[in-house]
Amino acid sequence: NADACFSAWLAKVGDKWNTSAGRDIIWRVRSKAAPSYLAKILKDKKTPAESHPRYVRALDFHSGPEKDKALEALLDI
Repeated sequence: NADACFSAWLAKVGDKWNTSAGRDIIWRVRSKAAPSYLAKILKDKKTPAESHPRYVRALDFHSGPEKDKALEALLDI
């Protein structure tokens, strides 16, 4: 299941999730925790502006309160 796999991956990589490969995993995974990480990616000044649409589009594949919280977190960018 996506939640268990994503949690295991995060436990393994710790704070080193924000790499090119890590962002690709977060972009693809459908875990309930992913929307908050997508918001972190979008708010990160190091994320190139041209890649923002990709991460915003990834939010379309999520639902529920986790997605709502992520969208609310983006209101200040």
